[in-house]
Amino acid sequence: LVSTACLIRPGSTTHSSDSEQRLVDVPLQVTATDAVELQMPTEPTLAPPGWYLLFVATAAGVPSKGQWLHLS
Repeated sequence: LVSTACLIRPGSTTHSSDSEQRLVDVPLQVTATDAVELQMPTEPTLAPPGWYLLFVATAAGVPSKGQWLHLS
């Protein structure tokens, strides 16, 4: 059963500095045994528009395969 979700923004290194990479925890609600509803961030300072990998994990900490998504 899924217990956590997060977005990971890929890095972009310039001159040995990476100011783009970030991890954003995403609140979730289990809506069925095989479905969850995610509350995606709406604050652009928390999750600026762009590409992110979405991961979910079980209560035991087992992560899913990442899925790319675009926040606009």
